[in-house]
Amino acid sequence: MGRDAETATLRGAFESALNPLRALIMFSSFPFDASVLVDGELVPAMRLPATYLPLQLAVRLPEVVLCGVATALVFGALALRPRALFGALSLRVGAVALAALFPIVYSVLARPVDYNGMRHFLFVVPPLTVLAALAYDRLLAAVPAALPRYALALAIALATLPPARSMFALHPDEYVYFNSLVGGPRGAQGRFELDYWGISLAEASRRLTHYLTQHHDLPKPGQAPFKVYVCGSAWSAATFFPPWLRAVDRLEDADFQIAIAQHYCKHAPGSRRLLGVMRSGALLSYVEDLRHQAAPQPNARDRSRRERALSPPPRKSDPT
Repeated sequence: MGRDAETATLRGAFESALNPLRALIMFSSFPFDASVLVDGELVPAMRLPATYLPLQLAVRLPEVVLCGVATALVFGALALRPRALFGALSLRVGAVALAALFPIVYSVLARPVDYNGMRHFLFVVPPLTVLAALAYDRLLAAVPAALPRYALALAIALATLPPARSMFALHPDEYVYFNSLVGGPRGAQGRFELDYWGISLAEASRRLTHYLTQHHDLPKPGQAPFKVYVCGSAWSAATFFPPWLRAVDRLEDADFQIAIAQHYCKHAPGSRRLLGVMRSGALLSYVEDLRHQAAPQPNARDRSRRERALSPPPRKSDPT
């Protein structure tokens, strides 16, 4: 179905030159009324600030790419002089710059509906990275002496190591990467969306199965499977369930909850946290045992009424 939709979109673009513009306008006003976590605040997806996409790029792109893009902007500003416009700035570089910058400028001006971090604008990352690489190449070519040029090349190469190390540490949840400007995934916890796709639910399901098996906490013969409520994509977790675990639609009916660490997943009162899936100090998902929830405690007014109802009536004085 996805390939059919892509084919239909390409066919529509060739049939009318205005169709891509119509599609852009349609997707910009997509009726998605949920809230988005933006720098620690919940903001309606239909009323995001103009800085939403630039902020996402600033905290999610590796620092070496951000520095390269900044360098490219400087070179681009110098190349916009009338004499150098058609010399230094080739049509190929211009096309890459247009592919990278036009969607960002459009997002700032039109403020379209957006959510799940910057996943709807991921296509700008490759051209931004190409611009950064071109800027570094031109910067190296501008250094005349060999020794400083080699030192600069080494510095650029070393700058790629921290994000590469982060990718290994985050595997298989690499898409929750945040750079050091926000403190990595740990610093982004509670400020930006992390595992919105629920990739870590597979690990949470496997670890719940291992935990219950290791503690011999399994359904007795003839007993119904344990019921699990999944806050997130149920299929992402239930695919890895053994036969004695079954997904249910209501938290109230469940023995366990598997949830992604998102603002819309609520901690069940009185439940017991069994385990959590962590990456680089950030909690991505967790499992709660709901079978021994504590009964809700009555408030002071209810306790007072209950005590009056249970207390014996006052004894009448004995007339003598």
